[in-house]
Amino acid sequence: MKQKTGRKLLSFLLTLAMVVGLMPGMGLTAYASQIDVKYLDASGLTQTISATSVTNSDTTWSTGWYVVNSILTNENRITVNGTVNLILCDGAKLTANAGIAVENDNTLNIYEGWTGERDTTPTVGELSATGGSGGAGIGGGYEGSGGSVTIYGGTVTAKGGSYGAGIGGGNHANGGDVTIYGGTVNATGGVQGAGIGGGNGYYNGSKTNGDGGTVTIHGGTVTATGGGYGAGIGGGAYGNGGTVTNNGGTVNATGGVQGAGIGGGLYGNGGTVTINGGDVTAIGWPTSNTYYG
Repeated sequence: MKQKTGRKLLSFLLTLAMVVGLMPGMGLTAYASQIDVKYLDASGLTQTISATSVTNSDTTWSTGWYVVNSILTNENRITVNGTVNLILCDGAKLTANAGIAVENDNTLNIYEGWTGERDTTPTVGELSATGGSGGAGIGGGYEGSGGSVTIYGGTVTAKGGSYGAGIGGGNHANGGDVTIYGGTVNATGGVQGAGIGGGNGYYNGSKTNGDGGTVTIHGGTVTATGGGYGAGIGGGAYGNGGTVTNNGGTVNATGGVQGAGIGGGLYGNGGTVTINGGDVTAIGWPTSNTYYG
């Protein structure tokens, strides 16, 4: 009887350890689920890949493939390490209330998921990201320059936190490399940050970074609005415009107070702007804007 009782007790303890280990913050880490998912690649062709399902408690995405396949809200700032490919499935949405950190040499590629039944499921996947204190919605944190962000599809909405760009640099930081091939992109700068480009470049009476980096648009529908003194696309306050190239798509860029629609922010130089095609509307310093964007 003692031997049977001992075995039952051991089995119970092992089961308890497994349950506790799978609880967040309690020892062992639960393995995220892998699923096969279809997406549209850079050429618009359907591909299938095994991807890790995003959860509402993620804090880091490391090199690999990830998929948003449900409706989620995450209060953590998610850090991208390496090259991360993110698929937004039809009808799914990730709301990242502290934003997504993509800094320096790190890369985030965003793809549209594909069910093959768009007529019956017309809602494309969505990502909504709002920067935390001093951070971009998608890009650098406080004093963190933006890394590489490429959007191939889906609906992406990004709003800078205090002094950060919607997509690009954080406070006192440059914009990085942003490329858009398709989808719907809505980017709004925080106070003195660009919609897409540099964060606030003003510090203690002088210029401290805030340049726009490189922004290339090949297609899609892009709406970029500068906050405070930032450009719609380009530099934050005191930031230069960087390099902006538009090859296609529909672009509406509106600057904040004394910020260009496309180009430099307040006291920033215009940079290089090349328009090879597409439908582009750029409005600088509209009187309807206020200091806070």
